[in-house]
Amino acid sequence: MADLGGKLVVVWECGGGNGKDMDIWCAEIQVSKKNGELWGEVDWFEKVLSVPKGEWRLWWLGRDSDGWG
Repeated sequence: MADLGGKLVVVWECGGGNGKDMDIWCAEIQVSKKNGELWGEVDWFEKVLSVPKGEWRLWWLGRDSDGWG
């Protein structure tokens, strides 16, 4: 997870449809405070990477205003 100017970015992995790949997904969530509670609205989400299982370790993935960095 990362905070990018009030937006929460979440990256997660899940098994690919064929059972041999690992898919990496990312979501960008706009966070706001309403009546003392935190609310989130998903701006976008999508699969950003697909790799063979066993060959991937996610250490760091970030997005800045110019794109992925």
